[in-house]
Amino acid sequence: MKCRLLFVAILCASTRLTAQDNPPFPVQQTSAVADGRFEVVQALLSREYTFRLDRYAGRVWQLINVAADIWQWEETRVIDLAAVPVQNRARFQLHLSAPAGATAILVDTDTGITWQFKKDKSRPRQGWWEVIMER
Repeated sequence: MKCRLLFVAILCASTRLTAQDNPPFPVQQTSAVADGRFEVVQALLSREYTFRLDRYAGRVWQLINVAADIWQWEETRVIDLAAVPVQNRARFQLHLSAPAGATAILVDTDTGITWQFKKDKSRPRQGWWEVIMER
């Protein structure tokens, strides 16, 4: 009995786990243009976390399913964004925690003001951006 357990233990220890060698889901996108005004950002595993970002003004749209296989951009509300002056260069960045986009962060790279995306419980596929850190 001890020999069988030892054999199984050695076999398990020496077997290579190929699942660990598989790369994560590949992201299919073109390279971002350094000074491009708009960018689309999507969480790897969740279509509901697909956003279009105006990198100059900080405006954000969310891709919303309005009917069977019909999707459209709907602008989200970014609280206190009006106080941020629009410039003729990219200054906003959007980060989605991988892989399902559970946390979505918008940051003004000039001032450090940071917003977090909050889901609207009455309209679960939509939400708004709330300031979580000021200067």
